[in-house]
Formats: sequence, structure tokens, C-alpha cells
Amino acid sequence: MNILYIADPNSIHDIKWMSFFSEKHQCFLLQRAYHSNLIPNFDKENLYSRYNIKVLGSIEDFSIRNFLRTLKQYQLLKKIIKENRIDLIHIMYAEPNSLWAYFRNSLNIPIILTTRGTDVLKTIPDFFNGKGLLNNLVAYCYRKAFLKTDTITCTSARQLASILKMTNAKAKEISIIRTGVDVDLILSDHSAKKRAELMGKKYVFFPRAMRPLYHHELAIEAISLLPSELRKAYSFVFVDKNSSDNAYTEEINEKMSKCETSFVWLENLDQPTLFETYKNAVLCVMTPKSDGTPVSAIEAMICKIPLILPDLDYDRDIFSEGISFFDQNSAASLSNLMTKHLEGNLKPDLEKAFNNALNLADRKREMNKLGEIYESIARRQ
Repeated sequence: MNILYIADPNSIHDIKWMSFFSEKHQCFLLQRAYHSNLIPNFDKENLYSRYNIKVLGSIEDFSIRNFLRTLKQYQLLKKIIKENRIDLIHIMYAEPNSLWAYFRNSLNIPIILTTRGTDVLKTIPDFFNGKGLLNNLVAYCYRKAFLKTDTITCTSARQLASILKMTNAKAKEISIIRTGVDVDLILSDHSAKKRAELMGKKYVFFPRAMRPLYHHELAIEAISLLPSELRKAYSFVFVDKNSSDNAYTEEINEKMSKCETSFVWLENLDQPTLFETYKNAVLCVMTPKSDGTPVSAIEAMICKIPLILPDLDYDRDIFSEGISFFDQNSAASLSNLMTKHLEGNLKPDLEKAFNNALNLADRKREMNKLGEIYESIARRQ
């Protein structure tokens, strides 16, 4: 089977999904032109040599304002499908990639859409909730595109509910396939990868990327509210120091400088180092404004580290046992929970959290479910 992925080559989650299938199928990657301009960008040669994923260039976003450009990009997509004998298109992330499914009938090829979280929980619903002709047109195109896909997969039940609300589709046409984690890799011995900056430190770990969506300013405010003895006893570890979002990085740096405590701000971590950083933390904290089924949270659960999350509408079949939830808009609420954990007054059931993650978010199991969908669609042709 020849599979064309419209995906983000800079996304480790997209790469992991694609590479699972590139061992068995011929896989091609078409990226958004937007992603081709990001710095740092991905290594095309490494993507092919390591994962056998062939990069076919980039495509401009579907645009209503510039529909002539959209038609030209549609012709490009048709050409790519024909030249590479594509059997199936898998679109990763719904906003704006899913709009290409609007042309499903004329492309005459099966299309699978995968949503990740913010795409169908925030950005696309904003068009449906907005006013004006343009918002109405974009919402119409998204509704049509969603309905024209052969199937949709979501990484959480909340995403599924949002799609049903926007499209009136049938739930049986949508599957929950979680991003999942490589359990065996996480549980491997990565002790040699411990960062020198963390040697001998007791620390709280904040593993989410340095983006406004992840609300690190609230985390820093909560840290500033901790009792002084805790701020002296622990370090607070953040990641993604060399973020491409320079303005936000500078904002966080300024807030850190005004907080009288010890921060360790690490550059991008490879996976073994990330897993080792989880395993040696005393507490893991995440403060996103919106979320799907966060891989970082599942990784922390597999590492059996106490975890604090905001009180968002997470799938409680995974995120329930052994996890503490704070009021998402309150730094005081988060600070109070952190204090209880660090003073030993909260003792979460980490074994139950581990079992939930193991049973519901093992990547191999989830990818096998996706493989069954591929085969089912292929048999219909």
C-alpha cells in the first residue's frame, strides 16, 4: 500500500505514527508550506534513510480568500497522487489540513483524518462560534470536509464529541486511537543520559513545550506562591529553552528572573534524556489552557511520577487514578496542590496511574488498531 501523509515533519508524534507503517508500506510525506519555513526544520535525508519516508515537498494551505491558489494546490495534490500511485491519504491534524478532504470525490481516493486536540477543541470550533460571512464559509468547508472523509480518528473522547457537535456525523464513523507511548522504550535504562545540571537536585518537572498554549506563566506564578522553604529546597525544571517562539521565551525568562527560586531551563531533550528526567523528578506539573490526550502526561504515569494537571475535560478512563487536578485559572490552586505533594501530604496511587496508561495508551496496540482501519478501507476499493 502506498500511503500519503499530510503531516508535520517537525512533530515527533507524526513521525512515530508514520514510521510504524513505513516498515511495511511505502510511505510519503507532504508537509504544509508553513512547516517548511520553520527553524529548525527536519532533516529530509534522515527521514528517508532512517524511516523510509519519502518527502514529496510542501503544499500551501487551503484558502477561501485565495481560491485560485487553492485550485492550483489541488492540481498539485492530484499530480502527486497519480505519479506516486497513492492508495490512501492520511491527514494528520485537522486545522487546516482537513480542508483538503473537501475535494475527496474528485481526488477519488480514500482519506483518513486524525485530530489531535486543540484543532477540534479550540481553533476549528472558533469558526463555528464566530460571526460574519468568512467564518460561516470556513465553518461550512470544515463541516463538508469532515463529512467527506472515509473515517476520522481522534486521540480523546472529548474530540469525538466536538466533531459530532460540529458535523452531526455518526459516532460509528469516528474512532478513538490515542497517540500512545513506546512503553518498552520508556522503561529501558536511560541512567547514562541524566543531565549534569540536575545532578544532586530535588526537582519539579514541567515538560510541556515553551508555547503560550501551555501557560507557563501560571506555573511560575504558582511557584512564587510556594512557602519559601520549599522554593529553597527544590529546583523547578522547564524545557525547550531555545524555542522558536522567541517572544514567549523572553516573557517567561523575565518572569523567572523575578521569582526568588532555582530554575533549570533545559534545551530540547532527546527521548532517552527526557525519560530519565521524568524518572528522577519528585513531581510533574502541566498547565495547558487546552489539551487532548497529552503524551507527556502518559509518559509521566509510565515513569510512576506524581502528576498534577488542570481540571480540563480529560478522558477520565486514563486520567483519574493517581493524578491531582487544580483549577485551571488559579495559580493559588496549583500552588496549594504542589505544596501538599512536596510536603508529603498527598500520596497518589502511582501503580493505578501506571496501569491506566499501560492498558489504554500503548502505542503499538493503538497503531495496530489504525492498521486495521487501513486494511478495511483498502478492501473497499
